[in-house]
Amino acid sequence: MCYNAVGNIDTIFRLEIIDMPRIRVALNVDYAVRRYLAGETATGIAKDLHVSLAIILARLRERGIAIRFVKPPGSQPRRHVPEAQIATRYTGGESELALSLAYAVSRTVIARVLRRLGLARRTQSESERLKWTRMTPTQRRAQTAAAHAAVRGTLQPLAHRCKIALSIEHAGRMTSNERRLHERLKEHGLLTIPQRAIGPYNCDLAASPVAMEVWVGQWHWGGEHMRRTPRRFRYLMNAGWSVLVVQTDTGHPITDATTKYVCAYVKRARRDPSALREYRVVRGAGEVLASGRANDHEITIISPLRNRRNRTNGRYESIPR
Repeated sequence: MCYNAVGNIDTIFRLEIIDMPRIRVALNVDYAVRRYLAGETATGIAKDLHVSLAIILARLRERGIAIRFVKPPGSQPRRHVPEAQIATRYTGGESELALSLAYAVSRTVIARVLRRLGLARRTQSESERLKWTRMTPTQRRAQTAAAHAAVRGTLQPLAHRCKIALSIEHAGRMTSNERRLHERLKEHGLLTIPQRAIGPYNCDLAASPVAMEVWVGQWHWGGEHMRRTPRRFRYLMNAGWSVLVVQTDTGHPITDATTKYVCAYVKRARRDPSALREYRVVRGAGEVLASGRANDHEITIISPLRNRRNRTNGRYESIPR
């Protein structure tokens, strides 16, 4: 027979191999059965006869010999676990890992108990959310310390930082002061978006084209926050947003007058969308503490107050500069 292509020969050759009957391994089955019934293991017999363990077990089953299942050396007997307690503790919020450690068994055992009792097992995401709700602030910081240390000092791509900002906006968390301003503005008919993402940054509240920040206390006026504020404000203004910072503390709470000022500022910014963007820091009923525009060469925000020690009582107090 002649073939025009090597591929045809290979195909027929492979088909012939597939169709060939399997060759039965020659084995003295009676000899193997006698040794097995005498107490030897199937593994030892297979090793002596130079065949696989599967062949020995198959021949024994063909003769109707019951296979002995021998526990490996060092194995422990199955540990009894209180299934009712496991169910109660798991539904109470404990994890499979915690239960396996408590009862000195593997997680597989705990999972088998939960399935037998018909309990729905929590997913990884559900377990993580439950774990974080039970953590104290100190435990949360310890949990994330390694991750923060790994990225500290590194430059993250802009696309990655923008993605993080969008995730923060989706969560929409607010502090008590931010929520107070958000609710007051809503009562006056001005809807705001908490944690609005603007590029890689998030502003506390946003009512286009005004990005609002709520600063509490004096720590905003120094340190790392003050160092990055000019770069942050410059980016927001170049992106088409005006920045309005509402500074609040015990002496200057967010009042109805503050809310009316913010509403008026937003309406004025919306009347002229092409106006040059600006930043402004206010408190109370609109007392301006600092301001500037997008075309300024420098953006500086200097606290109008400084700390001085009162010699009469030994305490520090804020006084005008």
